[in-house]
Amino acid sequence: ANGGCSAGSSACASGFSARRSVPGRASGSVSAAAGRLVVRASADVWSLGLVLYELCNGRQLLGDWSDGAGDGADGPVSTDAQDERWSADRFYEVVASRLTRTEWPDASMGKLITEHMLGRAPPTREPVKELMKKKIFRGALDTEKSKHVMLLALFSSPRRTRSGRTITQLQLMNEIQECCEAIPHMQREIRPAATFPDDVAHVARELSPRVIQFSGHGNAVRAGAYAGALAFERGGTLQPVPPDELIRLLREDCPDLQAVLLHGCHTLRPLGELIHREMPHLYVIGWDSLLEDKAAIAFCRGFYGKLGEMAEIELAGGPPASIHDAFAEAARCFEEQGFILGDPEDAAVSAKHGRRASGKFDIFMPASYQQQHVNSASSLFSAG
Repeated sequence: ANGGCSAGSSACASGFSARRSVPGRASGSVSAAAGRLVVRASADVWSLGLVLYELCNGRQLLGDWSDGAGDGADGPVSTDAQDERWSADRFYEVVASRLTRTEWPDASMGKLITEHMLGRAPPTREPVKELMKKKIFRGALDTEKSKHVMLLALFSSPRRTRSGRTITQLQLMNEIQECCEAIPHMQREIRPAATFPDDVAHVARELSPRVIQFSGHGNAVRAGAYAGALAFERGGTLQPVPPDELIRLLREDCPDLQAVLLHGCHTLRPLGELIHREMPHLYVIGWDSLLEDKAAIAFCRGFYGKLGEMAEIELAGGPPASIHDAFAEAARCFEEQGFILGDPEDAAVSAKHGRRASGKFDIFMPASYQQQHVNSASSLFSAG
C-alpha cells in the first residue's frame, strides 16, 4: 500500500488507510493482512459519501476547516497511518462533529449521506446497490427512463365562451391536490389552465407519458367536426379542440401511451369511442353522462392513489403499473363514498335509489383483450 502503511503497523491493524478517500479507521472498511491492503465494500460507500459531500457542499469533509470552530481540529484531517495523533475514535469524533455542523443545501441528500454513508460504522453500511434504491436516486438510475413520466395531467376550466357567456367553474384544485399527493413527483407532470397544443405537444414529446388525463368540461361542441371536443382554454376563454387534432397528437407525440382518462361530462362518447377506434391499443376511460364535482374527486382519488402506489412499486423494481387495477380502485372508491353509478338525468335510476345518480363511468379495453369493450363498471355496480 502507498503512503507508508506497512502490514505490521498498529495503525493499519486498527483499520487505517493510506488513501485519503478510503479511511477505514473503524473496524472493517480497510485492513492489512500478509502485506496486502484489503478494501471491503463499505469503503466504497464511504468514498462515494465523501465525493457526494464535496459536490453538495463545495468543501472536503476531511479538508481544511480552519475557518470553522468546534471540533478542536479544524485543519486537514490526517489519514497518514504513521500519525499517532489520530486514533480511530478521534477520527470519527471529528467526522461526526463536522457532519453535525454542515448546513446542507439539500436536506434529503444530507440525510442520506450522513445517516447511511458517512455516519455509520462500516459493518452496518448498506451496499451501493441498496443505496441506489433510495428514493432520491431513483430518477437517476436510468437517464433515458428518467425523462419519462407515468402521468401527464391536463386541467382546464375556462371562465367564458368566445361570445362572453360565463361558464360554471369546476373544483379542479381538489383534483390537482389529490394528484400531487398520490403520484410521485418524478412520475407526474401537471398542467393547469391547459392550452392546446401549447401545453400538450411539447411536454408529451419530452416526457412520453403512459397515461394522459384531461379534467374539465367535455363535449363542448355537440355537432359537426368539433363534436365531443374537450374544453381547453386560452386566457380564460373556451378553446374547443377538434377531436381529430387531439388524436393526431396522441398518435404522433406519445409513443409510450397506454391510457387516456377523460375526466369530464359526456367524454366517453363520442370522443372516447373515437379515440379507441383510431387507437385500439389504448385503455380509454371516460364518463357517459353528466358528472358531479364531488363524485369526480372521489373517482380520481381512487385512480391516483392506486396508480401512485403501483408507480412506487415499479420504481423499486416491481411489476409495471396496471391501468385496469387503477380503474377498479377508482370504481371502488366511488361506491365506497356513497355515490350512485348512473346518469343523473335518468329518472328511473334516481327513482330506484331514492336520490339522484352521480355519474356513469366506463372503460374501453385494449384490442389485445378478447372483447373490444368490457363494461367493467356494470360488472361492479348496478346502474339500474
